Amino acid sequence: PPLIGMSFRSLSGLGSFRRALAIACRCAVVTLVILALAEMQTVRKTDRLTTMFVIDASSSIPREQQKAELDYVSAASRKRQKDDLAGLIVFGKSPRVEVPPAPSELNLLGIESTIDAENSDLGSAIKLALAAFPDDSARRIVLLSDGNENRGNLLEQAMAAKALGVQVDILPIDYHY
Repeated sequence: PPLIGMSFRSLSGLGSFRRALAIACRCAVVTLVILALAEMQTVRKTDRLTTMFVIDASSSIPREQQKAELDYVSAASRKRQKDDLAGLIVFGKSPRVEVPPAPSELNLLGIESTIDAENSDLGSAIKLALAAFPDDSARRIVLLSDGNENRGNLLEQAMAAKALGVQVDILPIDYHY
């Protein structure tokens, strides 16, 4: 037998070691279960801000006003902090991401996306903006529109943005025919 030559005293030391190891493993498992139930999380703070500009490109906005919207977005993107991101969404009947969030300036000469300009769906534009944000920054939406909505539900999406902690600023487009 393999135990020949081992004294009884060394066997009892081996048993107490195994018992202590088993107790330590059980304590570790209980501790990990408690931490999992407590839903421990690490929180990273960042000063980085992502601003999504949402521009109304429907036919209710005169072409001169659309040019003014693009000029405003270009100027605002130049005033951002170094690490901040800026993106652009244009909408009519359905929204399109014109420029995804990026750390570069938005130098806009015109709208390149094809937009059905017969309708205005502000709600789906806000929804797309919420989906386009990266996870690791503060979020802000700047909506440039005349507010003439004939599709969707802006109020519902604005409440969803509020629930997510997204700041929504509105720059109303005012014009006279």
